[in-house]
Amino acid sequence: MYTYRNIKCSKMTESDIKNTSRLFSNNYGIWSCNSAFNPGCPIKFSTERVINSFVKKPDRYVAMVFDDKNLIGHAFYMRRTVKKSQKITWILQLVVDKNYRGQKIGTKLIHSIFGLSDSYVCLFF
Repeated sequence: MYTYRNIKCSKMTESDIKNTSRLFSNNYGIWSCNSAFNPGCPIKFSTERVINSFVKKPDRYVAMVFDDKNLIGHAFYMRRTVKKSQKITWILQLVVDKNYRGQKIGTKLIHSIFGLSDSYVCLFF
């Protein structure tokens, strides 16, 4: 059975930061042949980028899914209120461990974010 946890990025532990960086870097994808960045190499996301892109931003959250204590998927997202009462949620990054794909873990991560939410949905992958 998998465990899901959603928290503000500012509450991420050092372990959470390292594990999300590692999961992304090992499972996200590779740069295209036409890329100016390391063509054909895995796309990496350092712990510093996790901190600067998510942890230091007050409107950023992360949904994480664990198999026992192992992080197997995560989705970083942003929540903002516009026009005083309209809430908008953007999924900024979603990744699932290659060994766990095809089990609807990504779908369940999205459901854990929106659940009974009254937010407008924006997905960016």
